[in-house]
Amino acid sequence: MQHYPHSNMQHIYCNKKPLIIIEGNISAGKSTLCKELANKLNYKLFLEPACEGNPYLSLFYQNPKKYALKMQLWLLRRRFETFTEAIRLLSEPTCNGVLLDRSVYSDFVFAIKNFEDGNISQKGLLSEIEVSER
Repeated sequence: MQHYPHSNMQHIYCNKKPLIIIEGNISAGKSTLCKELANKLNYKLFLEPACEGNPYLSLFYQNPKKYALKMQLWLLRRRFETFTEAIRLLSEPTCNGVLLDRSVYSDFVFAIKNFEDGNISQKGLLSEIEVSER
């Protein structure tokens, strides 16, 4: 994996095909950038699963202390599934590359922030770390 200093872009190569991960703050334009890049490069695009089908997002905003860990674990699982699907696609001959709007690599940052804000207990944070290391 290559990580570029002063950039929120990571490249992972599988079968000489790139998997590009765009990370950044909420509403920074990641999805827009990803869509434009995927279109220009003819790459398969996976957008962040944070909103679509997330059963915890609205509940989290209503009661963060109750739903932060559940939401983080749901997101971690979805991002892991997306990441493994991206790796699988890279082995297909018709795939030029893959672009991810967020990945499993950013989940730890959100878990730490929720811990610092008092939304996830130390035990909950350790649970997320344990799950992410599997």
